[in-house]
Amino acid sequence: MPAPRVSWAEVGNKRLLLEICQSVKDAGGTKFHATERITEVFNEKYGEGVCTNHAARAAIARYAGHIDLPPDRSGPARNPAAPTSRYRRSVDDPVQSAPSSRIVDGLIQADPDNVPAWMPKARPRPNRGRMKLAFACGDNQGWEMDVAACRVALNVAAYFQPDYVVHLGDLTDCYWASSFTRAPELYRAAHPDRDFDLALWFLNSLQAAVPEPEEYVYTPGNHEDRIKRTFAEYLPGYDESRWMRTNVETIMQLAKRGWTVPQYKVRGGPAWFPPECERGSEHPLMFFHGKSAGDSALLADFREHGVSVVRGHTNRCWTNHVTRTAGTLWGMIPGHLCERHPQWTRNSAAKQLGNWSQGVGLVHIHPDGSFRMEPIPILRDSKDRPWVSLGSGTYIGEEGPE
Repeated sequence: MPAPRVSWAEVGNKRLLLEICQSVKDAGGTKFHATERITEVFNEKYGEGVCTNHAARAAIARYAGHIDLPPDRSGPARNPAAPTSRYRRSVDDPVQSAPSSRIVDGLIQADPDNVPAWMPKARPRPNRGRMKLAFACGDNQGWEMDVAACRVALNVAAYFQPDYVVHLGDLTDCYWASSFTRAPELYRAAHPDRDFDLALWFLNSLQAAVPEPEEYVYTPGNHEDRIKRTFAEYLPGYDESRWMRTNVETIMQLAKRGWTVPQYKVRGGPAWFPPECERGSEHPLMFFHGKSAGDSALLADFREHGVSVVRGHTNRCWTNHVTRTAGTLWGMIPGHLCERHPQWTRNSAAKQLGNWSQGVGLVHIHPDGSFRMEPIPILRDSKDRPWVSLGSGTYIGEEGPE
């Protein structure tokens, strides 16, 4: 398999890249710090967007391997391609394998070297009367997460203070557990520790942004399901054993953190219905990750499930509907929060990126169960900074409302 492409700036300036890597190592930094520094320097030198974090990681692996930068986590080097991080456990409580200094009130905390120090600020809850508001987001993809876009998404959640906070899955990428052919030089950048540390940062930040909703809901996606599929392939009896429940729920300690994983399952993962829009009601509305992909994914969901849906997986940001004799079915895909050109798309799938859009979604729910869907795309200004427009002159960027 050919190596992933890197930007022209790195190819033509290997000396500058090596100087940065050496200076970071001399200062006691890691590959994570080198990646951030390379991206900053090359974008400042050649223009915003010339060098992405993924291109920087690939360039470090390709040109600077002899410098032997420390991995993103301190400690002895490990085989990053193998699922042997502190998160891999065959029991329900992963706390047993975490360093004692990283456990607070029984919860594993993210490694501060792997995550941003920034956290959102909550706002007073607005008075919506009997109306309810659901906030939906998803497809962060762990180590592929676009932190700047995520900060905007968190500020949107903090601004609206929704009653229901729903994550639509693929919070992690689980690159190490994928059955697809991957670039070996990226395994260290996609190490499970960084994957889950960034996921924990986003979940904690989302709860800090919206501290008192009626419910936090998590609907696991196909990337999280890679964990189960990988263990089931190599461990006979994994699915039947109550001792081997290594999945996103136990790894992320979702129940202890206050998140609900729905028990109702459809093709496409666990599905959740707001209390006002339950199955069998006049206006049923289903939140789930989704299985079908492409531009016609929502139409496929209407045919298969026969209810209105809010789903992820396809990384679009739009709505669609179909009108039948019995009424109209509505669907929304709120968009994704990963890098706009993630590493794994640099093959035949790259042609699908034309319809990818970052964003989040809102669902305004009336007391009778009727609702209105509102996708909020994350846009970019001339300096490639993410922002959203809420109308009436209100803009939200990385630092909050303006």
